[in-house]
Amino acid sequence: MLIAVVPLTTILLALPVGKLVDKYRRKIPLLTAIFLFGLSMWIFIDGYTLPQVAASLILIGAGQVMINASIGALQTDLTPKELRGKINGFMNFSNCIIMAIASIFGGYLYEHVAPQAPFMLAAIMALPSFAAVLLLVKEPKTREE
Repeated sequence: MLIAVVPLTTILLALPVGKLVDKYRRKIPLLTAIFLFGLSMWIFIDGYTLPQVAASLILIGAGQVMINASIGALQTDLTPKELRGKINGFMNFSNCIIMAIASIFGGYLYEHVAPQAPFMLAAIMALPSFAAVLLLVKEPKTREE
């Protein structure tokens, strides 16, 4: 039943976050999502109580909503209309490959290093991800229609 916290969080936050991303900037929710993912992993690693695990899952759900809304909007803003299908297809294809490799690697770490290892790595990787988005992602002055 606890796993239902993630979809419930995404349902409750989908419209407000979508409006926030449309009305203001795309980069801020993206940075917030990365921060929430890192924080949720640290809470989950130490999650010996039900409230800790629930808090971690709520943060994951909030982060999912923010990252999906902001990346989708940024991708639309930065991609010319005639290339959106190709870019979207490439992004989906490469995301699936990366997730498969990460799942195998995470499973290896879980089984052969420590059960906390994949979650620690995910939390640590939030730092360079945050820095990369902060420094490298530039929002366009005009948004693509």
